[in-house]
Amino acid sequence: MDMSDEEYRERLREVFGQHESAGSRDFGNFYQSQIIWDEIMAQSIDEYLRKNPDRKMVVIAGSGHLVFKSGIPKRVFRRNGLDYAVLLNDDSVEAGIADFVLFPHPVKMASAPRLMALLAEEEGRVTIKGFPDKSVSEKAGLEKGDVIISLDNEPIKGVDDIKIFLFYKKPGDIIDVRVLRKRFLFGDRELSFKVTL
Repeated sequence: MDMSDEEYRERLREVFGQHESAGSRDFGNFYQSQIIWDEIMAQSIDEYLRKNPDRKMVVIAGSGHLVFKSGIPKRVFRRNGLDYAVLLNDDSVEAGIADFVLFPHPVKMASAPRLMALLAEEEGRVTIKGFPDKSVSEKAGLEKGDVIISLDNEPIKGVDDIKIFLFYKKPGDIIDVRVLRKRFLFGDRELSFKVTL
């Protein structure tokens, strides 16, 4: 592990200081873990390139691992001496920060509709814990405590399943939400609700 890059160390110290709990933690441990992370990524890149000498490689990583070539690039170069270039998608430009800096035009993305329900994921089940004001799900009849089983017959095992499903929907779409509702005397019951997103 190469821990001799003092400029990198100081940049990491700035990042460390921006975290609220930084005062209660040890920068030395943070710095060492960052170096280990960089070294492992560099080692993985080098191993791949050695096994595939006829290939070129593109590495997509957070800018903190790339700026001024300190994190990953110099560590890969130390191992194999191969040419490389660093491209950043950034709006802050300093001399030597990268070989190329891209300035793409902002793209406004339409946000996916939401169920408007407060969800908790527990043991492969997603449970409704509450609703914000004017919730489309509450309006459709869903209740706190309902376990979401499926959306349009797509099984739901976690909150990510819901996010992926909703990503492809548009406001105004009507979806079938199947839930498991606990009942006091008669046991759990599966119910289906039409929710207008």
